[in-house]
Amino acid sequence: MDASTKIKNLLNNKFFRGGFFFTVSNFIGGFLNYLFNSLSGKLLGPVGYGEIAAYSAYLTIFSIPIQIASYELIRRLGQKGEKRIIVLREWEFWLTTEVKKWKFLAIPYFLLILILPNLTNLSLLFSFVLLMVLLASLMSTFYLTSLQGIHEFFWYSVLALAPVLIKLFGPVLVYFHIDGISTIGIMLIFSALSSFVFGKFLLDKIFSKAATRIKSFKTQVIKLVFTKQLLIMSLSLIALNLLNNLDIMYVKKFFTANIAGVYGAWSLYGKIIFYIFGPIISLAYIFFADRDQSKNHRKSLAISIGVFLLGGLIFFLTYTFFGKFVLSLIFNSRYFEILSLLPRAALFGLLYSLIIILNNYFIAKHSPASLTSLIIIPFYGLGLFFWGKTIDMVVNIDLIFSSLILIFSLFFAAIISTNERKTT
Repeated sequence: MDASTKIKNLLNNKFFRGGFFFTVSNFIGGFLNYLFNSLSGKLLGPVGYGEIAAYSAYLTIFSIPIQIASYELIRRLGQKGEKRIIVLREWEFWLTTEVKKWKFLAIPYFLLILILPNLTNLSLLFSFVLLMVLLASLMSTFYLTSLQGIHEFFWYSVLALAPVLIKLFGPVLVYFHIDGISTIGIMLIFSALSSFVFGKFLLDKIFSKAATRIKSFKTQVIKLVFTKQLLIMSLSLIALNLLNNLDIMYVKKFFTANIAGVYGAWSLYGKIIFYIFGPIISLAYIFFADRDQSKNHRKSLAISIGVFLLGGLIFFLTYTFFGKFVLSLIFNSRYFEILSLLPRAALFGLLYSLIIILNNYFIAKHSPASLTSLIIIPFYGLGLFFWGKTIDMVVNIDLIFSSLILIFSLFFAAIISTNERKTT
């Protein structure tokens, strides 16, 4: 096979094209998120930004069931081959029926507003925003994840930009003196609702072009929910989300509002590498879940790890030698007290990203190694509670336990790879 044929085959590969679409969409979305965080941090100050950072952390934790459903949906669709559209249409019909049956649960759900402020230390406003966005995310996740599962990478990439753009209008309006943090909260709700509206519209269009039949599959759904693999995946994702957000929740609860905002800024810088290379993480899981690509899984895992290592090194050097400049790009002098901690933010971002990549590999392989983080996370929580008395100590605890999880994950990945090599 000559070079031109190889290039042509590469360009025609749906995962290569999907990676391109994901990358472009993620770059644009990342820039819009940069503007959102920069404007919010500068306009609201550490106290107001701390509220937004804590809200985001709680949203991530409470969205774990939604994230689990997304992972499982992609994995299941990856096993259906050419029947993806038919199966997906049946699942949508069942979900719609169940939502109508259980809609009365909306009443006790919104009554949670009475306890959320005391539980989370969030304001009443952002407690309500949290409930609204969670509900909107629950409605939209099926449609957004389905687009990835049926490999409609272009439309998913386009659709992913709409809520980010709407969210950005919040701090933009505040910049023009239209109220304050409440305006940002309202736009966050509209942003989440837009994902549901646009996602359903697009998937309905795809369904209308495919001849599908709908049948009852209640037994199949029960089997889908109560499986050993789904339980393992659920526990794994809970642990990983706690690793990425428990520190923010802890600081918000036990430190001053100003320190919570400053720490939220540090956490954001740690996650930048995760956001920039997010397409690799999303595409890698879809790739690992596709049984038709199994012979290339080990090579793809190694390449993904290499890309993140290179990216982590670049971020570490940038944060080390140009920290003040980098900090000024998003925030202002009120956040300069985390300047000395920025290099460690790059390290944490790298560690967490590698853990996610490896964990996705374990989940797709149905390996119990995905429970590695679950075993270590309780000790992480205890470490924060007993030794996290300063921001510097909280950061060190983040790095210590992330390193432990990564070391064990690499060990298990090597074992799985060796076993697969022996069987091929």
